[in-house]
Amino acid sequence: HALKHLIGSSGINAEYGEIKKMFDQFCEIDESNDYRLCAEEICTCLKKIGKPVPKRIVQEQIRKFDVRQSGVLEFDEFLNFLRNLDKSGDAGGEASGKTSTVCSIQ
Repeated sequence: HALKHLIGSSGINAEYGEIKKMFDQFCEIDESNDYRLCAEEICTCLKKIGKPVPKRIVQEQIRKFDVRQSGVLEFDEFLNFLRNLDKSGDAGGEASGKTSTVCSIQ
């Protein structure tokens, strides 16, 4: 299963069910359905959950976690982004949230 392979290569220690939940959230955010999150998609998500973040801050965070330097976050990079949010409690100091709720779109 591709998701299990991503979990193993991401360096994230989490249960499969938790990763599956994050993947489902990732797919909800991914409005373009290309399995990559751009700054606009992340900004839209954060705005929907009441934690708007300026696009420039989101772009800075993408650059920080975009190991492939593609300008977007792929799922494994997104996991590292969420892990950082869990540790720091914010996205660039202007929004806060936990991994389990940061991108839950209701």
